[in-house]
Amino acid sequence: MNVEVTDRRRTTEFIDRMVELADDHYPDADCIRMVVDQLNTHKPADFYQVFPPDEAQAYLDRFECQYTPK
Repeated sequence: MNVEVTDRRRTTEFIDRMVELADDHYPDADCIRMVVDQLNTHKPADFYQVFPPDEAQAYLDRFECQYTPK
């Protein structure tokens, strides 16, 4: 399990942590399951704002998000 607390909670911090999980902590994992809250910065579609479509989709294919109840 990996936990990191940041001073800010912007989309860029979320994407940075997800890329870190995928590339550094679990590079061989086909599926990374995460429990995330309903914060508006936790949107998978934001990967497309940061990466080209093919790279964004490659990351998203590896993540499975379970959102906490509102």
